[in-house]
Amino acid sequence: MVRCLFTILMVVFISAFCAVVTETVDAGVIRISLKTTLSIRNGVIQTKIVATNTGTEAAQRLRGVLHIFDRAIISDKIERLGVQKSHTFHINTDLSEDKKGVFPFIGEVRFHDANQHPFSALSAGTFNVKSRFLKGVKGKATNPTVKREGKLEIQVTNQSVEPLNLRAKLYLPYALSVSESTQHISVASREVKDFSFDLNNRYGAGGAKYPAFCTLEYNVNEHHQTILLNSVIRIQEAENWFIATKWYWLAALPVLLVVWIGIGVWVKKIENY
Repeated sequence: MVRCLFTILMVVFISAFCAVVTETVDAGVIRISLKTTLSIRNGVIQTKIVATNTGTEAAQRLRGVLHIFDRAIISDKIERLGVQKSHTFHINTDLSEDKKGVFPFIGEVRFHDANQHPFSALSAGTFNVKSRFLKGVKGKATNPTVKREGKLEIQVTNQSVEPLNLRAKLYLPYALSVSESTQHISVASREVKDFSFDLNNRYGAGGAKYPAFCTLEYNVNEHHQTILLNSVIRIQEAENWFIATKWYWLAALPVLLVVWIGIGVWVKKIENY
């Protein structure tokens, strides 16, 4: 069995989330540590994703991915990342002159094990462009436990005096999926609103924990704003069969006791006969 442990460290201008994910698959141990940095120089967004394999098995077919401005920019592929080896994915993109505000980005590394099973690890952060964060919205996300299906619930509060239209987008690692990754939410002034995402477990192993990120984006006075929420989704462990069916066994005990007594009486009659 292979355990893949991802350690993700984010270094950005404003905020960052770190996450640890444990995966179980059919090979050795793959442990990928990620360090992602983002900077802006001369109108170019420069991103570095440093992946280090500290496990006991090599990772196969790796790519770095930068999710930014509703785009997924994919790096060149490397065929193999050996044990105790590192690789830096460089992803650059131009910054439009009309961008102003606080924006999110998601760093991702996609890779495979020796059996070509796909996996991915995520990290997330926000950065400023000619603006600052304006307080107006706060939010929180649950940390659900999922077996095959489940829900990730979000609560948002509009603290401003104006109604706001939010765009909520959920980012998940490859082991999980969502029926609709993007939702549009209207929130009145001072209103608290709840909504949720429907989750599906593709092949997450029991006991595994996966980081997920939800971006809440909106505009205030022509300035783009972002709230970044993090969640940890846990895969429910399979129950022991005897524990899972214990109530049936307990309900059957009186019947079994009567049968046992009846057999004993019958045997005694035969012996006396």
